[in-house]
Amino acid sequence: MEKHFKLVAVDIDGTLVNNQKEILDETLKTIHEAIDEGTIFTICTGRPYASTKYLADKIGRNIPLILYNGGAIRMSQSNEILYSQILTRKQSEDIYHIITENDGTFIFWSDEKLYANRF
Repeated sequence: MEKHFKLVAVDIDGTLVNNQKEILDETLKTIHEAIDEGTIFTICTGRPYASTKYLADKIGRNIPLILYNGGAIRMSQSNEILYSQILTRKQSEDIYHIITENDGTFIFWSDEKLYANRF
């Protein structure tokens, strides 16, 4: 008996892509078969939309992308935002002050732009 999964969520590096950052043809075939059988396939990553969409485009289906470590869920082709958890300005400022006062490192994403105090 073949198992049918309702959801398959994969990370990118070392899971969806190989060391050359490629999705293998066999992997694409398996993904398409799963989607055709009704499985929801999603990429789940800490990356933003812009650096994840190219992989979704290779899959060629309108799949949900779980981005920013779960901070947003966006459809790959329609760009529909299914979920978004955005910090308020005050929350962002409070976090910024705590980090800088303690000589910490921050990385903020805002409107697909990366802001960091160290690289």
